[in-house]
Amino acid sequence: EQALHPIRFGAAFRRAARDRQVSTSLLLGLTKQESRFTPSVHSAAGAAGLMQLMPATAAELAGRPLAVSELEQPGPNLELGSLYLRRLLEQWQGNPLLAVASYNAGPAAVRAWINPMLRQAPELWVEAIPYPETRLYAKKVLGNRWTYQLIQSQGDQACRWAQAR
Repeated sequence: EQALHPIRFGAAFRRAARDRQVSTSLLLGLTKQESRFTPSVHSAAGAAGLMQLMPATAAELAGRPLAVSELEQPGPNLELGSLYLRRLLEQWQGNPLLAVASYNAGPAAVRAWINPMLRQAPELWVEAIPYPETRLYAKKVLGNRWTYQLIQSQGDQACRWAQAR
């Protein structure tokens, strides 16, 4: 699993997670799905960088227009992407499923999908997301998050074991 879930730009991820009070494993899981940790990647829609930010969204978050080359830099991209994710988490009272779905499909679309099934059976709610891309995206991001949490906990256990020796 570690080979399938690399961690590139670890210091930048830790800094962004700390600064924005967002889970490092969620940032890693989302970024793995968005860009496979490739800073120079661009989508057909025009999203750029590690967290695949749209230039207009990035400009709004930064409070100024940004050159595409700035969005290709891991540090600034992670800072802005983690800020956007933080805002989505706040909007959805910390619910990572809604935040991740919103990151992909937009908050307005997700708002229209909310129903009692979300609380009763979130795994079934995900399966009912009407956008196939968002349905798969949410499952992959949250699966990645779980794996990164597992890798992190194994690393923490290894550190405690080494310290006990």
